[in-house]
Amino acid sequence: MTSYHAGAEWKAFTKKARPIIKAQLPLPCVNGCGRLVYPEQKWHVGHIPGFDRALTLERPSLQTVGPSHQKCNTSAGAQLKHQLHAKRTVRNSRDSARLADR
Repeated sequence: MTSYHAGAEWKAFTKKARPIIKAQLPLPCVNGCGRLVYPEQKWHVGHIPGFDRALTLERPSLQTVGPSHQKCNTSAGAQLKHQLHAKRTVRNSRDSARLADR
């Protein structure tokens, strides 16, 4: 979980968004597992892929989130974390190589 997702802004947003989304269930899981999310299941307010704040730096809206199975959402978050870490590692390696060439 990112510091943003552990923070007050995300918690306040999900507190407002969750009942709005719940009233519309069942809906497809935003993480693309192909299954419906039902109100009685464990589910999260999840980002539609590509709209995570870590990628866009924009605040979430009801147009960029939806229901996600708990397992799908935590798995997608871990996958995004690894992708961002890999990009930083490649960027840091390139920066180190440039500095060594000087």
